[in-house]
Amino acid sequence: MLISLILLTPLFFFPIHDGFGIAKVAYMAVLAAFAAYRLWRMDGVRIPHWGALGAIMVGLVIGMKEVINWYEYLLQAGMDIAGITFLIYAANVERSGRQVSRIIAGTALAFSGFAFVLWISKIPFYAARPEWAWESTMGNTGFAAGMIAAMFPPVAWLAWKEKKAWLWLTLGLMVIHLDFTLSKTPMISLLVAGFLAVFVTYFMAPRLRIWRIAVAMSLLILITWGAATGMSAIDIARPESLQIRQIYWSGAILMIQDFPFFGVGRGNFQSYFPPYGAQSGDLGTFLVDYAHNDYLQIIAEMGPIGLAGFVGLFVLSWIRALKDRGWRLSMALGLVTIAINALTFFPMHTAGIATYFWVYAGMIGREA
Repeated sequence: MLISLILLTPLFFFPIHDGFGIAKVAYMAVLAAFAAYRLWRMDGVRIPHWGALGAIMVGLVIGMKEVINWYEYLLQAGMDIAGITFLIYAANVERSGRQVSRIIAGTALAFSGFAFVLWISKIPFYAARPEWAWESTMGNTGFAAGMIAAMFPPVAWLAWKEKKAWLWLTLGLMVIHLDFTLSKTPMISLLVAGFLAVFVTYFMAPRLRIWRIAVAMSLLILITWGAATGMSAIDIARPESLQIRQIYWSGAILMIQDFPFFGVGRGNFQSYFPPYGAQSGDLGTFLVDYAHNDYLQIIAEMGPIGLAGFVGLFVLSWIRALKDRGWRLSMALGLVTIAINALTFFPMHTAGIATYFWVYAGMIGREA
């Protein structure tokens, strides 16, 4: 029951314009408290990837040296600690990988199905702000696209294994929903995950008939062509998106140069950014909460030790997934989509996507 509630995080307080609002963080905090209590009652709790988790905790502590906004620090550090609690709980909970994949599939069906129904119903959630029409149907387009990409591999694996109509319907709705978001990086992340899946299957499961691999590769090439065509239209529709991000990235790099070892403290990027943003060309029209690149933001806030912890968690999860494959590989592919999405967005600073990152790492690292 608790793992189901954790995986339902993307649906909580949905839809809203701010897909990473304080309400979801409060929801995470309550679930983390219950998960910690359950772990306390368990015998022989196992902590996977403890070295990477230790580096993350060190990054949280050393960043305190430069904190100027303790509210934001406690908010983001609390999110990270809740996520680590979810990871440990997922590693010890008595649910199989297939059962957890079914919960993910049900969440994905509700997530994309609800957005599709809202879209065709034309309900004006933000009648005074028509430019928010897209986002009112899915919380936030970047959040929605990243969430779809993160959930897609386990749902696809389950559909392949169980061959049930509702699972294929879910995948179809997810593709439509992703198309609505007009978000390039999550689309690219899914294509990379697809090619990785074919690559691993070819080299690590040689008994699989070659024609299946050929069909999968042909489909991926066709999807790549379609995605490239759609992305050219996105470039015409939103040419300013990359330029704005480049300003954020330049400011983040300047910040890292001033705080290269300990960072500015978790959640304090926004408090330190204004002068660095001004040097990079930011006009100061909006409050810049995130660098729109999690790697830059994490190293700016937690230093190289904190970033090494997150990257180490990803690498260790993939090493384990390559040994056992099956549902573990599908969740590792979900981690790949999050890692790629982190290049231009901030999945580790959004409640829904971050929760799935931690749960995937925990599930992959479990013993059975």
